[in-house]
Amino acid sequence: SFDENSFKKDILPSTNAFMTLSLLELNKAYSKYACENKTISSLKTLYKNLCESQLDFYCENLRNSEGFFVEKKNISDNNSKTFNITDKNKKFNFSDQAFMMDAYYMYSVNYPEDDISKDYKSFSLEILQMFLDFKEALYNLSFNELCKILLALNIFFDISQNENSKTLLIDL
Repeated sequence: SFDENSFKKDILPSTNAFMTLSLLELNKAYSKYACENKTISSLKTLYKNLCESQLDFYCENLRNSEGFFVEKKNISDNNSKTFNITDKNKKFNFSDQAFMMDAYYMYSVNYPEDDISKDYKSFSLEILQMFLDFKEALYNLSFNELCKILLALNIFFDISQNENSKTLLIDL
């Protein structure tokens, strides 16, 4: 059995975005084999629903009062079935916003037929606009943080071919 006291209680936006991006990529790979195997087809549906639930959870629970994704901490008991989530750090990282932008946009590209996809795409483009509006602030970030942002913007441009993200990438 698991030692529940060893579970980490910190909820980091970027690692959660990576998890969702990985599941979305896995689902894209599974779609190539969907007609050959019914098990893979059912996994595709499961992962899609999981990704949608995750993105809804992030939007509802991982944002601060200003709407930025921030690190949170689960302060509920380990064996509790509910979450009691509080801000771990009031400060936000631009890289967390960038990776969340990628996750929301990738969902909208992978599932354009879903009603929520249009909202996710719009939300991710709002995050991109925030980067464009605060471009001057990006110049003062640490090298490590800027590298993370550049990675996220490269992922975003690869998915979207958005000219504004390309311009920002070239500028940075």
